[in-house]
Amino acid sequence: MKTETQTNPALIQLCKIIEDMTIGMITSVDASGALVSRPMAPLEMDSNGTIWLFTDISSGKVGHLNPANLSFTNESR
Repeated sequence: MKTETQTNPALIQLCKIIEDMTIGMITSVDASGALVSRPMAPLEMDSNGTIWLFTDISSGKVGHLNPANLSFTNESR
């Protein structure tokens, strides 16, 4: 994932932790109120700390991304 320079110490640390991760799990709430998780590839962490993901604008998941949780795991760390 491409990462922009961060100025906030917490975001600098987060950037170091996730910069090598290629897949994240995004969890959101569907129309019935159920939690739904799906793998997505993060593209960039911009200078504001926003993590950008790519999906088709017409995808049904777009309407369920607020609120959402993005998690990462790395077994080697």
